[in-house]
This record gives sequence, structure tokens and C-alpha cells, in this order.
Amino acid sequence: SATEAVALLGDRRLTTDDVRKLTERTEGWLAGLCLAAIVLKEQPDPRRFVHEFSGDMRDVFDYLARDVLATAEPRVRDFMAHSSVLERLSAPLCDAVLERSDSASMLADIERANFFLVPLDTTGSEYRYHHLFADVLRRELEATDPDTVPGLHARASLWFEGHGDVERAIDHAIACKDVTRTSMLLMRVAVPMLSAGRMTTLNRWFDSLSWPEAQRDRELAI
Repeated sequence: SATEAVALLGDRRLTTDDVRKLTERTEGWLAGLCLAAIVLKEQPDPRRFVHEFSGDMRDVFDYLARDVLATAEPRVRDFMAHSSVLERLSAPLCDAVLERSDSASMLADIERANFFLVPLDTTGSEYRYHHLFADVLRRELEATDPDTVPGLHARASLWFEGHGDVERAIDHAIACKDVTRTSMLLMRVAVPMLSAGRMTTLNRWFDSLSWPEAQRDRELAI
């Protein structure tokens, strides 16, 4: 809890809000907070550290990569890295994106092994990775198999569109820089979302469309 985190961190330079943010970022994970406490002692600007704290920070990454990922079987490590492009995991989605048929058993194995897999329902049909661990897995994927990332996002976009979730389909189309697909999907939902006042999501998408091909697309310009 945030109260326990205040006692653990013991850094008077942090406000209650800073500790709350750090607790949320680590999801109350004790080892993550302990690592944060160690690193905080060396930080001239602890509040900036709290704002930037993620699994990409060296100490957190080194711990997770060495002491957690290193214990995973190669097949499990490969599955986790490639599925880390997904915010939420389900067996059918992972089967489609990773082009395999055993995702249900893989997710069950990962949950039993306590590899920071968080269930999102009581039936075990949807999960997500702990946010810090997901950061590490994505870094692992970029380091070991970066060429597969666009294809993973492309298949995820197709799957979400086919299951009626156009917004997530757009997120993944943007992630794989598929201008044609992004434009087609955005044209389908932009006007209804604009009418509903959903400018935050629209602005996030358009801010992400920063590469030259996207900026030259006439439909996106409209």
C-alpha cells in the first residue's frame, strides 16, 4: 500500500503524491520498491526519478533480466517477449498474433511460474503483464528479434478489427506504421469520435502519426 511504501522508502524529499505514483508504477511490488529505494539514494532529483521510473531503468532491467527472465525456459521467454506487444493477453489473440496454437497452455504455465502475469478476470481468459515486466520484455524483443515487431502489430491490428475493437486495431496499425490501414480505420471512427468529444484519443493517434508517409497521406490530413 502507499502507507507501507512511505515507510519503506523513507525519503523525506518525496511528497505523498510522489510515493503514490511510485507505488502505482510498481503496482505495490515489494522488490520493485526496494530497488527504487536503493536507486533513490543516489538521485539528486528524486521527484524526476519517480516520474521517469520504468522497467527500462538500468537497475530494474538488470534485476529482471538476470534474476527473472534468466530462469525462464527458452520457449517461455520467447513467448513472453513476442506477446509483450499486447496490452491485454488472451489465448485466441496470442495464437493469432504469434501464429501458434498453444497459447492457452503457455499462459497457464507462465501464471503458475509467477512471471508477473496479472489475471484480468476470474476465468483466466484475459491477462496482462506487470507494467514493469512488460517494459523489460519489450526491450528484450527489440534486442533479440526486432524484425518481427511490425508483423506482430499488423496481425494484432487485423485480429482486433475482426473482433470489433477498431480503437485497438488503430493502435497496432500505427505501431507497425501501416499508413493505408491506419487511414482506413481512422476514417471509419474519426467523425463519430469527434462528435462524441473524444479528442484525447484522437490527438494521441494524430500525434503518433509523425513519420513522413503518414504526414503525406491526404485522408489523414483531412
